[in-house]
Order: sequence, then C-alpha cells, then structure tokens
Amino acid sequence: GAEKHFRAAVSLHPERAEAPQHLCAISGNEEDCRLALRLDPTNADTHFNLGIMLQQRGDMAKALMSYQDALRASPARADLHAEFGRVLAGGGNLKAAEKALEVAVRLNPGDSTTRKSLDDVQEQLMSEAR
Repeated sequence: GAEKHFRAAVSLHPERAEAPQHLCAISGNEEDCRLALRLDPTNADTHFNLGIMLQQRGDMAKALMSYQDALRASPARADLHAEFGRVLAGGGNLKAAEKALEVAVRLNPGDSTTRKSLDDVQEQLMSEAR
C-alpha cells in the first residue's frame, strides 16, 4: 500500500523530506517523524503528527512540545491552536488552554467545535473561581 510506496521513495531519495513526512502521517512510527523533522525541521504537519503520536502514547510533556513546535512553524493555523488548547485542557492547564482556544477562534470564527471547547474551558474556569 501507500506505506510501502513511501518507504521505497525514502530509499531512493533519502535527502528529500516529502516521503518521510507522508510516512509520519500514515505509519504511526515516531522514527518516521523524527527522520522527516531532521530533513525539514519547520514542517508544522510533521510536528503535529508527532504530537498526536506522543499524546496517544501518554507522553504529554513531549506531545505538548511537538504541538508548540508546530505552532512556531505555522502560527496562523487555527487547527493547531485548537488541538493544542484541547490537549492543555485535558491536562488541566485551563488558563493556557483558554489562551490557545481564543487564538483558534479568532483565526477561524466559524469553527463551532473549537468555540464549544473554549466555552467548556471558560465554564470550568468560572466554576473553579467560585
């Protein structure tokens, strides 16, 4: 399938980042992501995919760092801010989550899922303040 195709492409052109980036997105293999980032350290999608992998593995500290790297690489992407905010909220860091989700809503005001996440976080913050 696609993974086999991209692995062959990596073998043929080890200096090019595109195939490892695709592998990172489909394989679930951290090493594929690390290779892609060595070749292109500014690719937001690769940082984001690595963050998802690390999060699923339960390594929240490294996942958050990967999401931050994705945001540094592509600060105008609402989807990155939204996911970062949801991860922060899931970890109990509600103030930082609120900031990230506010940025996401500003960048993409029509995203009702992110708006709901922001409302939920703000509701939790208000109930903690009582």
